[in-house]
Amino acid sequence: EMIMPGLRPDPGVKLAYLPSQVGVDLRIVARGADDHDAEQKGKRLAQHIESICGKYVYGHDEETLEAVVGRLLMEKFTNLSVAESCTGGALGAQITSVPGSSTWFMGGVIAYDNSIKVSALDIPRELIESYGAVSEQCASAMAEGCRKRFATNYALAITGIAGPDGGSDDKPVGTTFVALAGPEKTMVRKSNFGLSRPIVRARASQAALEMLRRDLLSIA
Repeated sequence: EMIMPGLRPDPGVKLAYLPSQVGVDLRIVARGADDHDAEQKGKRLAQHIESICGKYVYGHDEETLEAVVGRLLMEKFTNLSVAESCTGGALGAQITSVPGSSTWFMGGVIAYDNSIKVSALDIPRELIESYGAVSEQCASAMAEGCRKRFATNYALAITGIAGPDGGSDDKPVGTTFVALAGPEKTMVRKSNFGLSRPIVRARASQAALEMLRRDLLSIA
């Protein structure tokens, strides 16, 4: 059995933490006098968890983050495009794994080389020379250029150092900038997602979708 602040747990209720590369699943197991009793015990714990950390909970059961984001975009009658560098199309692939995503996803650019960032996303070459391709300034310009090119309401951009080479003291391997350009503002978040190339790419894509989800829900 488990104990959480502010809650006296029902007998027979257990909570398991299932961490992965891109998040943590919480699994509730409840036993009761009958199915209804067990279900009510599980619901009480689920409600308590959401009252504490609701903004971090994006879905239930088998829901994926990309499906949740797609539903929010549909509900708001809006759309999305993406500009990717270090993820090499991983974000677009994650998005288009959702059936019906063509309703809200317009497309994207894999701007891996700096010349493509300049030609496809209209980023001034001087900006890249001054700040580098892995920078807050470049990520912001990528998102804004993508939003303009695809004429979408929202655009996500990712640029980073996925490794195993290419890092420096100032920008070690795993350094990633994720940007979101929307109708009212552009925001950028810097993270370090570790030393494993596949994990950096997966976490960056998930972080981009989570940034958009929170913005759509006005969650800080």
